[in-house]
Amino acid sequence: MRRIFLICMLMAAACNLHAQGNATFHVFPQIADGIKAGTTLTGYVSSFLVTNTSNQPSNCTIQLYGDVANRLAGASSFTLQTSGSSTFITTALGANSLLPLNTGYATLSCSQPVAAAVLYAYVSLAGVLSGATVFSSPPATRAQLLAVPVPGTRLAVALANNTNASAQYQLALVTSAGQTIATATLTVPAQSNVSKFIDELMTVPPNFAGAFTVTSLGSAQFSLLGLIFSGDVFTSQPAAILAQ
Repeated sequence: MRRIFLICMLMAAACNLHAQGNATFHVFPQIADGIKAGTTLTGYVSSFLVTNTSNQPSNCTIQLYGDVANRLAGASSFTLQTSGSSTFITTALGANSLLPLNTGYATLSCSQPVAAAVLYAYVSLAGVLSGATVFSSPPATRAQLLAVPVPGTRLAVALANNTNASAQYQLALVTSAGQTIATATLTVPAQSNVSKFIDELMTVPPNFAGAFTVTSLGSAQFSLLGLIFSGDVFTSQPAAILAQ
């Protein structure tokens, strides 16, 4: 497991955090940590990469929600002293903890603007099997992801409701011609997330090509992320924000 941590560090060092907008608050709709059920020491680790982009010290706090609430391996609060100073903090599996797989979401709050990303890695004792780096998801009241009919792939979504009240959202499949062909309603409790494949949330026609949209049934904002899986290999898809 030590090798897993070292490989994750090397992948993180190659990531250009400045490709993403700087902010004092970030939401990451999906955090996964632990050994996947039915596997032999194979699982997911999430790693936070944070860089101070201000000329002032930035005091930051990572808050995990859901079943991963106690899965941060490093300190949840830290200070980045100067512009360009950075930190790399993993969840428990990256620090040699063989806990079962749990999921949730995370927020990052800082006193000065920072660039931030999370590296998701599917790992084994042999090293990283697959992974994706994602930037934080801006708040929205309407957002969409593209569903592309590539054989052998499935689109997964992670939606975080970082408000103090339960909220409802309308899900829809919309063709490239703008026709809505399926809808569903999703309820997400306060300060929690839902992460599922879209075919677990609604009926998806074979070879569907178009958009998966989420609309808040009210004024509650949400953060949305897409992950495209081909078996255990995956990549990320940032959501297009249609309304904030």
